[in-house]
Amino acid sequence: MITHWLANATEACIYPQQVDNLAVMPRLDKVQEADVVVIGGGLLGLSAALHLAAAGVDTVLLEKAQVGGRASGRNGGQLTPGMARWKARQMLQMLPFETARWLWQFASSEAMQLLDSLLETHGINADRHHGHLTAAVHPAHMAPLAEELAARQTLGDRCAAMLDRDQLRTHLNSANYHGAAIDHSGGHIHPLKLVHGLLGAFLRAGGQAYEDSAVVALRPGARGTLALTAAGGMVARKAIVLAMHADSGTLQPQEESMTLPLYTYVAATAPVSGGIHTLLPTAMPVYDTQLQIDYFRPYDNDRLLFGALGTSQLLPRASIVKRLQQRLTAVFPQQPNLSPEFFWAEPFDITRSGMPVFRKSAAPVPVYSAYGWNGHGLAQSVRVGKAISDDLLRLNRDFLRLTRFPPVAFPTRFLSKRRLASLAMLSARVVNLLQPHKMLSS
Repeated sequence: MITHWLANATEACIYPQQVDNLAVMPRLDKVQEADVVVIGGGLLGLSAALHLAAAGVDTVLLEKAQVGGRASGRNGGQLTPGMARWKARQMLQMLPFETARWLWQFASSEAMQLLDSLLETHGINADRHHGHLTAAVHPAHMAPLAEELAARQTLGDRCAAMLDRDQLRTHLNSANYHGAAIDHSGGHIHPLKLVHGLLGAFLRAGGQAYEDSAVVALRPGARGTLALTAAGGMVARKAIVLAMHADSGTLQPQEESMTLPLYTYVAATAPVSGGIHTLLPTAMPVYDTQLQIDYFRPYDNDRLLFGALGTSQLLPRASIVKRLQQRLTAVFPQQPNLSPEFFWAEPFDITRSGMPVFRKSAAPVPVYSAYGWNGHGLAQSVRVGKAISDDLLRLNRDFLRLTRFPPVAFPTRFLSKRRLASLAMLSARVVNLLQPHKMLSS
């Protein structure tokens, strides 16, 4: 059976098949200058670059490989509120009320509204759909979901509601779940279409982008800070934006201990027999409350896009397909022919606090950075990109407020990051085994 699954599964991200005329940017082959240099062609970098260029700032984006070629263009496409692993309840517990309310609004309603505004303003068709479900895999998980809903309401958010088991079945045809929280502000989107839509808008605003232009060093000088590449470089006169996520430590070694690397895995099935509505009648995306969450949504031509697992080591090809197949069968046993047609692995990074790391250096040419999205940062990275632009333009202090949340380093002096990641996953699995009623994710 495993041989059959492997024979019918292609190891490739399916998204490029639906993006017409993927733009190819030139390689930087000489030294130039710009007001702002953005390093990284994902959603954070593109958002910052677009907002700056639209304001008339001379902005250049440098991408080490292809724009959208990493997590920003290959993720599961789910739009959920909150700042990484910090949800409303944790914000209320950990922060003064006004700070909690501001952060929730920033990372939720503002993030979703900005995303929708960019799609409309720039004519980007990225298959945006509204509505999202967080499904409880254990009866005891309904209580923390209800507590999260109450916390959202305390912070002024009325976009979510609770569904009991019977109500959930109108949205999700699986017997695995005991109810859910439904969020009307979130939803799902085609991430690669979004990435290339933002790139097109940036270029039309007068920005320049270069691919295959990895920055190998930052060198301050009299005219600004040089972002050095193998074949050239770009001198930033006013600021540098590091939008490199998991690679941030390559240019800022002092940041290396702030994140741990993990892998998630995504499959796209063949068109579902009988149509995707037989599994997801209202076409809403879902993620669940187990430790290693399952997350899934409709995709083009009645396919199911299904993500699962979280591992500290990249699994072999056969293991990826086997485990994804097991999860598909466990969630939708009524569809015995449901299996991966395409699959891919995607690295992401986690932080110790569950909050991303936000930095602005005090150098004459400041360096901005934001990373550590914990697998939950699609809309939020777009919002933070605008906050960086706003700070440079002196429009508000939103990004400076984000930098005041202190990050907590991992003890990498004693163990390697990979070893720490393995231990963290093992510890969480033990807790999940001994206390299945305890919700470790949301």
